[in-house]
Amino acid sequence: MKKIAYVSMAALSAVSSVGIVSNADTVKDNVSVKEMEIPVTLLKATSNEESMGVKAINPVAKVVVNGDNTEIYITFKGLEFLNMFGHVTNVRVYENGKGTKLMPTEVVKTIKEKDLTKNEREFPSVIKITRNKANEKELLLNISVDAMSSIKIGGGNPYTEENKDKGAEDVRLVLDYSKAKVVESKKEEEKKEEAKKEVTKVVSNANRIAGNDRYSTAVDVSKKYYESAETVILANGTIYADALSSSPLASLLKAPVLLTSAKSISSNTMNEITRLKAKKVVIVGGNNSVSEDVVNTLKSKGLVVERISGDNRYKTSMLIAKKIREVSPSDKALLVSGKNFADALSVSSLATEKNLPIVLVPSTLNEELKTELNNWKLSDLTVIGGNSSVSEAVVNDISANNKIRIAGKNRYETSVLVAKTAYPKTLGIFIASGENPADALSVGAVTGKQKMPLVLVSKNKVDSSLKNFVNENKVTNIVIIGGENSVSSNVSTELTSK
Repeated sequence: MKKIAYVSMAALSAVSSVGIVSNADTVKDNVSVKEMEIPVTLLKATSNEESMGVKAINPVAKVVVNGDNTEIYITFKGLEFLNMFGHVTNVRVYENGKGTKLMPTEVVKTIKEKDLTKNEREFPSVIKITRNKANEKELLLNISVDAMSSIKIGGGNPYTEENKDKGAEDVRLVLDYSKAKVVESKKEEEKKEEAKKEVTKVVSNANRIAGNDRYSTAVDVSKKYYESAETVILANGTIYADALSSSPLASLLKAPVLLTSAKSISSNTMNEITRLKAKKVVIVGGNNSVSEDVVNTLKSKGLVVERISGDNRYKTSMLIAKKIREVSPSDKALLVSGKNFADALSVSSLATEKNLPIVLVPSTLNEELKTELNNWKLSDLTVIGGNSSVSEAVVNDISANNKIRIAGKNRYETSVLVAKTAYPKTLGIFIASGENPADALSVGAVTGKQKMPLVLVSKNKVDSSLKNFVNENKVTNIVIIGGENSVSSNVSTELTSK
């Protein structure tokens, strides 16, 4: 009988038996940090001609290399353009070239100048591009300029959410590493002090996404991270079990997760489905979770409705898992308790990063569930939570070449361990309540889209494991999901405390 390997805070970087956690994926304290000044230019996407925007950038970029992690800082300025004084308003980077996912960049400095409507407005002055690669000589960017957007829409307001990216164009950012100038390293103590200040500055200004209730919070998450979506996942906002395993499916379908009450869907949620220009709604859960009245409302708007529902949460979870395996075949799976919602929420980061199904299991496996899992002929099985969540007996009932258990001393440390496994070098995290699952349901699918894990906190306190994770990774982007009743401002304060 194969033994299951355990991952704890102390052992995380040492586990290498299953390919999900390895020494190569962990952050090394002794990696040297190198800062350089590198000449840059902007070329057209399909030729070696200079882009019209080349005069808007500083021809020298600051590049900071820390192991395989690279931060590129680009400085922009306003530019006279077709009798208009235009500004860059948004910069995104293709993950791996044309046709791949567009990733956001971070605005680290702004400048206030008059916009095209003669009003004062904050514009990006310095943006940071973060890459998990070193020495890339060329990146494909998607840049929005207010003047171009204004031309594209025939002179309308280019600053509305609807219009801001209408004039976006692809350009190539070319870095000349042959002329790189290394900036003299600072003393280690100075670096540590600056790192502390940076963490304090960012966390004290942590972004919060919160609506008036759980339903509007889900809408706000969707508005923030989805410009459009052909498909939407819809789940009950108070009966959590059905939605717990839906995040990897939502991620694969590039679909936001929206919430509804059982008997009716709010106008706010319907308006968001309309804004997304969705054509299909996938409901997770049976009639008791989302009634036929809601289905009829959706169909009356011309939407195609599909329901994924089993006799109980475990069968629903298995049906979702099968759907995921159809879209993205894999011989790996994630196992969590169907009674402990916290572990299922935490594992969304790993599920969406690896496109793995989340299987909810009871305290004892029935023959149907056992047979189904063993028919998958798994190479890797990852169990989330301790023995009180998923027992050794359940794990032993499932055949897999390699088994690993990720478990901390509590749900909060477990969520950090999962985050470290999914994104060991992350510079951004989502934070949600570990006591009230509603807010975290809507953000689970976004973790893969943003390459940011979800970690759990209590309402007023941060686990020491999370503090250490934030400081060790020098996290620069923290997004709190939910209002003060779910995650209080004390959480931000505690993350900045020394």
